[in-house]
Amino acid sequence: FAREGPTPEELTVAKKQTATLLDEVFKTPDFWRSRLATLDYRGLTLDDLLDAPAQYERFTGQEIQEAFARYNRPETRFRFIITPRP
Repeated sequence: FAREGPTPEELTVAKKQTATLLDEVFKTPDFWRSRLATLDYRGLTLDDLLDAPAQYERFTGQEIQEAFARYNRPETRFRFIITPRP
């Protein structure tokens, strides 16, 4: 993934899933309560929140590939081993 990035099909599916998720959470009071409470702290405006779906839609496969390659390093990974109690 770091070398080639997502395929056009993977990107289409990811964008569709993100749009669906945003459509669902935009309808919940908890989303708006938490986002409105931190607008000033994060330096955002209400228009920034409303533009989020369009911002996600603008991501290109190359941008995703570059970000993945930049942050996917062995020293940044976590590994959890979960075993049952004896």
